[in-house]
Amino acid sequence: MSEVTRRKYVGAVEQAVAILRCLSDHARPMGVSAVTRATGLNASTVFAILRTLAKERLVTFDEEGKTYAIGAGVLEFSVPLLGLNQTDLMRPSLETLAAELGAPVVLWQITKDERIVAIDRVRPPRVVAVEIQLGWRLPACAGAVGRCFAGQCYSGSESAMRERFDAIRWDRALSWEEFREDALDSVSRGYGIDRSFLFAGMNIVGTLVRDANLTPRFGLSVMTLVGQMSERSLEHTGGMLVALRDRIEKTVFGSRAGHPEGWSARTENGGGLPQAASLPETTKRLQDNFRNTGEHHERVLET
Repeated sequence: MSEVTRRKYVGAVEQAVAILRCLSDHARPMGVSAVTRATGLNASTVFAILRTLAKERLVTFDEEGKTYAIGAGVLEFSVPLLGLNQTDLMRPSLETLAAELGAPVVLWQITKDERIVAIDRVRPPRVVAVEIQLGWRLPACAGAVGRCFAGQCYSGSESAMRERFDAIRWDRALSWEEFREDALDSVSRGYGIDRSFLFAGMNIVGTLVRDANLTPRFGLSVMTLVGQMSERSLEHTGGMLVALRDRIEKTVFGSRAGHPEGWSARTENGGGLPQAASLPETTKRLQDNFRNTGEHHERVLET
């Protein structure tokens, strides 16, 4: 029996959280019927929970439209997070994922000069693994995270992608055609896999974290020795990384969960990425704080 199965959870709390997430995801007032359909919960349960949440100011109720929306009360819970930088905020999730997978998880920062820099790593106890030194720099298109970066930023410019591929030193020979296919595949599935090409004897699964402006900001990767994970386990790990990526993008940067279809690609003429829609004020405050600390990390790394 798994640890999750052994634990006991409070159903009413889970239902309340599901309703709050539903209202947050839809970003518009919703009636009881709409929330019931979206969550799959019983209508009477939804009504009772919404009424309780309204009493606690976690949701607001519009008498005229008979609809509910996220209330200002939820902002009280975000105050302790306003002083944290990105690494502080993400580390608990990295620790949880590393424990669940029994494999090291590395957090990479993507710099303006198209490098990925290791800024945090978590290794579960009693696991044989390669040690990744903080500050280690790689080309942004290298490895598993690099396939995602290449797929997002250069899928519309094959010559630019090829130029960056040719500049990477691979331990094992990797054809341009295979790299390009992997990079494009990562766009649809959300993660990339490097099967012992960048570093011989090491499999890497990685994904990108983007901010609300759709700019790649971080990479997440799981690094294992060849033979420690089956092919199915590598793909399962990719799915778990994508789920973590979605949570980080939503909570840290205010982005909608999941990357929209057709990630914008840079062109040889420097195209640029689309701008994000306006964000709630508190999300902007969090995003501004994280952007400032991120720029500080970049200045430190570049000195």
